[in-house]
Amino acid sequence: MKRRFSRIIFIIPCSLLSSCIGDCVQQKNGTVLNATTKKPIANVKVYKVGHPEIYTDSTGRFEIHEISGGLTGCPTLILNFAKDGYQFETIPVEKTDMDIYLKKDMSQKN
Repeated sequence: MKRRFSRIIFIIPCSLLSSCIGDCVQQKNGTVLNATTKKPIANVKVYKVGHPEIYTDSTGRFEIHEISGGLTGCPTLILNFAKDGYQFETIPVEKTDMDIYLKKDMSQKN
């Protein structure tokens, strides 16, 4: 009886722990817009450091998928947005769908 009880005590924490450990799958999408005109910006490079880059489509839309460890919940996804003629932005993306506004880079001559 005592041996059976000790097995139960061991099995319960292990099963609870294994149910908490797993991958965190995130899907984020949005639209990249000109901060002044509010018009979509095509071909903006969107990426997380160390991961493949994607580009916005002709309507400024992007969709990115991320898988990470989820022991303590999904971490905030930090994305970089880059396009010639615009200021580089690094933005924590917490919402599933959001608008990203890029400002023109005034240090570059047209």
